[in-house]
Amino acid sequence: MVQGNPATQSDLTSRSFRTLTEVEKTTGTTLLEDAWYMLIGTSYGPRILAEMGSTPPNAVVIYNVRRLLANAVLRVITNPDGIVEEEGDDYRAKRDVIVSSGRLYFLEGEIGDLFPAAGSESAWTITPSRRTTLRPPLPEDAFYEPLI
Repeated sequence: MVQGNPATQSDLTSRSFRTLTEVEKTTGTTLLEDAWYMLIGTSYGPRILAEMGSTPPNAVVIYNVRRLLANAVLRVITNPDGIVEEEGDDYRAKRDVIVSSGRLYFLEGEIGDLFPAAGSESAWTITPSRRTTLRPPLPEDAFYEPLI
């Protein structure tokens, strides 16, 4: 049974495209705890805790939670200034309001990925018709004349 935050500092270092400094690792560990309590405070919290506390624990949900928490923290660590757009010569930068505030946040798609779909069908799945023919067959004596 998993209790508490499943994400660790190694989740940050293994998902980062560069080597994290000691300060980033220390700050990242604190931010992982912050992100964990933010996530548990959402409407998904009870389900996450139930899936993690089940016997056996749901390994897919645990992995997805670790990924979600690490990604939220890495957004803050790797871009602390929150720069979204840059230009050359005279230099112009545009800051993301949420990121530049230094706040942790979860993307909607990440939250949606926490729990794997129960079936293979989704909203965009088109199931073929069970009918073998689209219309009744024409009688053998039917007359056909092409239109000109």
